[in-house]
Amino acid sequence: MPEKIGRWIASHPNWTLTMVTVAALAPFLAKPFNMDDPLFLWVAHQIQQHPANPYGFGVEWAWSAFPMWNITCNPPLTSYFIALWTEFFGWTELSLHLLFLIPSLAAILGTHRLARRLCRRPVAAALATLFTPAFLISSTTVMCDVWMLAFWIWAVALWLEGMEQKNLTRLAICSLLASLAPMAKYFGLCLVPLLAAYGFIHERRAGRWC
Repeated sequence: MPEKIGRWIASHPNWTLTMVTVAALAPFLAKPFNMDDPLFLWVAHQIQQHPANPYGFGVEWAWSAFPMWNITCNPPLTSYFIALWTEFFGWTELSLHLLFLIPSLAAILGTHRLARRLCRRPVAAALATLFTPAFLISSTTVMCDVWMLAFWIWAVALWLEGMEQKNLTRLAICSLLASLAPMAKYFGLCLVPLLAAYGFIHERRAGRWC
């Protein structure tokens, strides 16, 4: 039986990782909003009323009133996703945690895809990522960290493939994902010099990839 399970996992790694990720996060689908979750939810409410002005309101935070732009430390892309999702599926904890399964799954499947190029046990690498405490905890919030990570990992994976295969389509998709990463969380901007450095090291010159 263990051998059959091992063969099935080897033949269906993406399905295996999807099922394990859902199983790991399912107990938290009804988790109450906490920490900084309300900041993203308040911005999403504002976006539904004023889509072009996500931070144009005030908020009480730490027993004082502040403009929202002075409190939040993140760009609004995650709140735009929340605003769109809740128009159709509502504002419940279950609904929003289901939405945030998407970047968690994307990050784990992207890790597997990237790890196939870098190690002999990509499934183990993806599982190690899933059960890293910081990732597991972040995946149970409605904040922006896992969105940025998902964009980041897929951008790197497609960049490596695009550079090695001279595939401009994959490089273009990577560029889009690398643009979305800092719109989810400002640290995503670090992708730009990272990918550029790899491109120059790999190609030894500027080219169409630039």
